[in-house]
Amino acid sequence: IDGFWGAITAFTELQEEPYHSPNMYTSQIIWSLMRTDGTKVALTGAAGDEMFAGYSRYYWKAQIENLMHGRLGQFVDNVVRWSEHQHSMTAIAREMVGMLGLRSLVRRVKAAIPALDNQSIRNLSMPRRQYYNAALTAWLREEIVNTQIPYWLRSGEKNYMGMPFEARTPFLDYRVVEIATRMPITYLIRHGWHKWILRKAMEDSLPADVLWRRVKMGFPFPYERFFATYRDIIDLILKEAQNPYINFSRNERLRTDWNALSFVLWYEFFINDNKSLFRKIEEMSAKIESHITTGYVPEYLKNYFVRTGQEIGTEGAFTQEAV
Repeated sequence: IDGFWGAITAFTELQEEPYHSPNMYTSQIIWSLMRTDGTKVALTGAAGDEMFAGYSRYYWKAQIENLMHGRLGQFVDNVVRWSEHQHSMTAIAREMVGMLGLRSLVRRVKAAIPALDNQSIRNLSMPRRQYYNAALTAWLREEIVNTQIPYWLRSGEKNYMGMPFEARTPFLDYRVVEIATRMPITYLIRHGWHKWILRKAMEDSLPADVLWRRVKMGFPFPYERFFATYRDIIDLILKEAQNPYINFSRNERLRTDWNALSFVLWYEFFINDNKSLFRKIEEMSAKIESHITTGYVPEYLKNYFVRTGQEIGTEGAFTQEAV
């Protein structure tokens, strides 16, 4: 987490929108180290989870789709063997009861269509919250076309080109996308395993302990330590920010809500033009943050320092002795 606030002005300007995590800065540290070693191009696994249903949140949507199409055997097999969760017999029984209730609901909804409009269907009470907007096929299409993938591509491109660093995404090769999006969901989540078809395809190339690893972890960020370490900076932001869409009376909650803080920073920079707040943040960060030395300074930081007449490295992020 060290160094994040040291060049927050340039980083906010680079992003141009609220962003999901300070981890984007952590990624830049890694790419800077790679650039120091001479690496300019790398392959990434971006979009693999969206293409092949890798996230655990897809599980119940796949299960609902199994029930809607009468695949009870697939449903039970996934319940008993789900790799993302260790089930007890009590939990399995509870899920079965809940899903049987859902199946009845699905039948009633189908019988009522077209008498029900879309809003009425949305208002129907569901057995579980995660069953809402249930079918996995439609959900994956939404994430690929309108939500997840467009955001990852947009934010990733800004981060990569800010270095610059070329990241190639083989999972977004049009041939892979065409194959993945035409597959039935039973090839994506099968025998309780997410990305089942991808695991099977790589059986001859990867060791079994990697291929069939149960615990999935992305690139975690230490939010608790981040919020605790930078409490004074966060308090400064909440004290000086003005935003009609944020209720600042709920400061205690905002102190640990990165999504809200990211929106506040974006609004202050691009809407309120409150550059003085960002200068104060950087001045405060210089007193409490460690300097990160990578041997490589990203181009967007160089351009920022040139425009503002500062010496590279004085703000504490991506510093080096000489450029």
